[in-house]
Amino acid sequence: MKIHLVQALLVTFFVTGSLHAQLYTAGHGDLGVVYEGGELAPHWHLGDGAIVDGNPLPNNGGNGHEYDPGDMVAGIATAANSASSSTNYLGVATGTPIFVTGPVGVQPNLGFGAEELNPDDWNGNITITLTGWTLPSGGQFALYDTNGSGTTTTDVFFSTLNPGATIASNSFTIPPGFHEHFTFGFTAPGSYQLNLTWSGTHFTDGAKSQSGIIGFQVVPEPSVSALVGLGILTLLQNRSRKRA
Repeated sequence: MKIHLVQALLVTFFVTGSLHAQLYTAGHGDLGVVYEGGELAPHWHLGDGAIVDGNPLPNNGGNGHEYDPGDMVAGIATAANSASSSTNYLGVATGTPIFVTGPVGVQPNLGFGAEELNPDDWNGNITITLTGWTLPSGGQFALYDTNGSGTTTTDVFFSTLNPGATIASNSFTIPPGFHEHFTFGFTAPGSYQLNLTWSGTHFTDGAKSQSGIIGFQVVPEPSVSALVGLGILTLLQNRSRKRA
């Protein structure tokens, strides 16, 4: 019951700010890329059953559903403690509560996908670069992986606070035919827009690059008492309208 109420509040919160994109709040999804018409085409690739605008996506034979970057926003409500050395890449002390998505068990379960690219068509990996961003007041974003090499270190791929703290200056690579899951970390509620660029070298067509703006809406999960209070307030407002 609680998760459905949270998703409903996320939808309400988001729709008040934009009427052009849908809101993805649960289920598996990837920031994917396909090659069509001689160009790379980044997109949202959401699995069958993923929750969009509060409802599960229909079964599409396991093929999922694709959306242009501007047609979808990921709603983030899960809180977690920041990973090691987060002062360097998020500006908050290790263990500070932040908002996250990405890892298995966290909703929405968002990753990066290149399964739709044929490895035989590409000379090497696909590079994904964070080239720009718009952040809410007091907010910072980072993409990172903990214990990725079997150690207690944190590998940082993107950072809006300090690109110099990342492994390759706000870039990482993914092999065609594969997909990866890392942690997306956000320090404050609000709207985040990340300008990402996918690039690679096609054996026939040469160097290719395409960008997309990926949106996130961070809304903290309300407490049970807050949800009850909101319900009572809504009920009172409805009764007031009926009396009027």
